[in-house]
Amino acid sequence: MKRVLTRLMELVLFLKKKILNKFYFMANDKSTNIAEFSFSDVAIDVIRNSIRSAICIDDKYASAYEEDTSNLIVDEPRILHKSFREVGLCDLDIYRFTTYEATWNPSVMLSNKDLLILDWELDADGNFDNAIKILTKVIESKKIPFVLVYTSTPDLHSVSKALIREFSPYDREVFNIISESLKVNFTPISDDPEAIEADLFLEENTELFYEYVFNWNKRDEFVTNILANFRDKFSIKGQIRESGIRTKVSASLKAIITQHNDELLELAMMSIAQESETKSAFRIERISMAQHAFRLNGAIVLVYHKQDKEDGIKPEDLFKVFAEAVVSNPHNYLNILSLELKDRLRESFSKIGTQFSKTDEQAFFFHLENYRTLNNGEDYDLRSIYDFILKSWIGELHQQKINEQPRILQFANHRFGTLTSPPPKELAANNTILVKELVRYCAYVSTTKVINRSDPSLRFGDLFLNPANSNEYFLCITPSCDCLHPEKINNNFYFVKGANSNDFQAIQEAETGFLSFVLRDNEPKCIRWQCKPFTSYITANDIKQLRINYCGSEIPLQHLIILKENYTQRIANESFGYGHRVGVDLPH
Repeated sequence: MKRVLTRLMELVLFLKKKILNKFYFMANDKSTNIAEFSFSDVAIDVIRNSIRSAICIDDKYASAYEEDTSNLIVDEPRILHKSFREVGLCDLDIYRFTTYEATWNPSVMLSNKDLLILDWELDADGNFDNAIKILTKVIESKKIPFVLVYTSTPDLHSVSKALIREFSPYDREVFNIISESLKVNFTPISDDPEAIEADLFLEENTELFYEYVFNWNKRDEFVTNILANFRDKFSIKGQIRESGIRTKVSASLKAIITQHNDELLELAMMSIAQESETKSAFRIERISMAQHAFRLNGAIVLVYHKQDKEDGIKPEDLFKVFAEAVVSNPHNYLNILSLELKDRLRESFSKIGTQFSKTDEQAFFFHLENYRTLNNGEDYDLRSIYDFILKSWIGELHQQKINEQPRILQFANHRFGTLTSPPPKELAANNTILVKELVRYCAYVSTTKVINRSDPSLRFGDLFLNPANSNEYFLCITPSCDCLHPEKINNNFYFVKGANSNDFQAIQEAETGFLSFVLRDNEPKCIRWQCKPFTSYITANDIKQLRINYCGSEIPLQHLIILKENYTQRIANESFGYGHRVGVDLPH
């Protein structure tokens, strides 16, 4: 009887999986009409497909094969593991946290993982220092797109405040500078300048500023309270309007930042970070959804209570609640589209290169002899070989996927119709925020930032700034083959010079002019190139310490970014064509 019941249970689980697979993978069937399903249906399917491997780090959970489970929670991690397997179709590795040094193993924990479930209270005293350490490493890696912080803390807002403070681009030093700047700027419009204590004002209103950051949908309500407090505490003259107060706040911020979209949001972030000793390399952003959700360096971080709280989540419901939360974000279209694209590319990467592995070795090495010649006959030019193979594989990947449209892309018209603020039909110069975002978008499309570049030698497309002149840029347009073998050109590299351009004009001429779009200190910038090439003899071929000769002066350069090949090629074509002009002078 027991055997029959066991087989029956196995059959039930098998049928349950088949039903889930039919529902969640229905959109992969070309015969299925996508219009029959909602965006949420397809989005949850995308999340389910993209999260294939997850890790959980908890100091109380018994990990797999734990020999001594005394004083450890055993049932919850088993239920969690089972639910991820059956509901999420996802593998889950559970690690018991002891110390940061003994537990954290990035080579294993960050490899091919899509979700991190992180216990907030990893320390024995209930502190969150080690949770922040691990979260920082995960965010730095850019390898895990989703993080779920699981906490027993009674108030979730205390966790959100800590996250905003720890991952703020501001610190105590910035707080002190802005306090002094507020006093200087508000003194002319105050009836009692001596009474202005900006640091005390920011400290007393920290909770109000946090509410302004967190409650993305109620900021208009909090603006009134914040400005009223400014008026009261700074004894602002009666004739000064609210817009005048905001102007003074914006002027005060110039001591720290030159551009922003919301001066009160920046001030709020500075206020919350008043106790922080260090600036974060990442800027945390509140996601516009009901849950405690944030974006950090591209990753989505959600905060939830454990099941021992009234609003806590049971382990068996965790994946389902997480997926629904991500989908509920009204601005999640691009996130979900990115997930689907990454998942499809991951699948395709396992398929490409099969023909390459079948290549006859004699034919392959006959071809490789060409690369020995390039290297003066001594040894193979390994960088050129790898470049050749990589480009052929990427080309194969592109051809395979060019006709496969992501399912989420089919909801583009639907998403456009639900935009609360649709883009204008024609761009105008006064659409300043949109123009900035378009420049940022162009920078993403056309440039690449390689962290810890293994080969620091000059490449085609390397883009530099003259740190002594923020209006002077240089782009390397030396052909790639010569960059690989600079001895062929006697270390004389080709460059063009550029300068800052008006953002609106640059966007208008993006496809007809010779411009580049970059992020400098995370601020979008436009560069207009003078397509007149010049050469410079390079003594130290290292982008970290590059110096060029221009107009009789030696200029040390700061490497900014790599302009992608197609975009560099267009500028190079125009530049090298400059010398082919022939002019004549005849009566006319």
